[in-house]
Amino acid sequence: MKYRLTESRLRNIINEAVNSVLENIDPRTWAEIARRYEQTDPEKSQKAQERAIAAWNRRFGFSYQNGPKDWGETIMGGNNQFTNNGSSRYGISHRSERTNPDGKGWTHSNLAYNPKDNRVWTGDGMGNSTEYQPSREMEYGDNGAWQVAREMENGTGVYIKGKGWQPQ
Repeated sequence: MKYRLTESRLRNIINEAVNSVLENIDPRTWAEIARRYEQTDPEKSQKAQERAIAAWNRRFGFSYQNGPKDWGETIMGGNNQFTNNGSSRYGISHRSERTNPDGKGWTHSNLAYNPKDNRVWTGDGMGNSTEYQPSREMEYGDNGAWQVAREMENGTGVYIKGKGWQPQ
């Protein structure tokens, strides 16, 4: 049996395979690439940082909407997510809003996590915010997302061949 393959179809197959591999690269690897290009090629550094954020969002981010009165999202958006993440390349934000159980009023919450200095800010969506250090329960009860963000931001963690990224 013979198969005919045009050059454009072969190119598409190769592109799909390469993109699939690139999408599965750990966000810490992209962050390390961004760090290495920071001084020599800012454009490549920026693209690698964008890929690091996209990889983190694929792995840990989420968004849901259960109608107009119940929605939420957790995303890594770098320094353009809330004022309190201004110094972070890999800041995380969580926003949610839902109608109170009695149907009167709203429960609105904002959370900004700055992995650069391991600070959390919470807010009520009306400009009132509080800073606090995350407790160990928050740190370990979040499926590893904050730890990965800290390793991305601070260049910690060690890559061990055959085992992947390990905490330092």
